Amino acid sequence: MGGLSRKAFMMAKKVDDTALPYLAVDAGALLFSKPYLPPSDLAQAKIAAAGIARAYAKMGFVAVNIGRRDLAAGTEFLHTLSHDSSLPLVSANIEKADKAPFFSPFLFKKIQGLTVGITGVADHNSTLPLGNETITIVPWPTVLPALIKKLRAESDIVVVLSNYSPREN
Repeated sequence: MGGLSRKAFMMAKKVDDTALPYLAVDAGALLFSKPYLPPSDLAQAKIAAAGIARAYAKMGFVAVNIGRRDLAAGTEFLHTLSHDSSLPLVSANIEKADKAPFFSPFLFKKIQGLTVGITGVADHNSTLPLGNETITIVPWPTVLPALIKKLRAESDIVVVLSNYSPREN
């Protein structure tokens, strides 16, 4: 029972037995306070971003969309961060020069017998911070319609995470 009294253990077990299923996701713009960071702030901001990523992974988040602010330290930092923290990052509209997705464009999660298809899009309407010269953020209409069609065919529920303004969404 790992240090819990029998009563506390039974209460914890009861909560676990009756817990409703959940799907923890985030629309992005999570890791940095702004898209452009002065070099003097970057080292500390990366440490904080790594802590946020580890916390989200530990809390069981199954997908986090990449937002423009998340690119403040560059794409290579994000790849390393995702790998080191086991935080699953998605983005359907961040592409390499050869038009291939830079991050996983979607993922599937099984929950209560249902397959959930999850994708995300980042706002393409402003310039990218330094460290992102190898990518392009394409407008969502370029990639999302075909991807949603694919996700609908392979899942019961489709979730689109977005960093666009409420009006654009």
